Amino acid sequence: MEIFNDGMIVKDGIVYEAGKDTPFTGVRVAKLGDSMAEVTYKDGKKNGETKLYIDGKILQKIIFSDNKKKLSIKYDKNGN
Repeated sequence: MEIFNDGMIVKDGIVYEAGKDTPFTGVRVAKLGDSMAEVTYKDGKKNGETKLYIDGKILQKIIFSDNKKKLSIKYDKNGN
């Protein structure tokens, strides 16, 4: 089991909010310095868009389905 500083817990590859028994559904935003990630979950698994940013500019967009990466799009330093 992993516990993250935002209170999310990962058990057997499924993400939960701390203190809850139901897998997490929603968007998790994580920040570290000038980097940020927005990760979409459904039933505790990555599902939909994950966006990675540096200095407020998009660096990469990844599409997941049932925790599996389906597509990855990388952007230049200007977010293009």
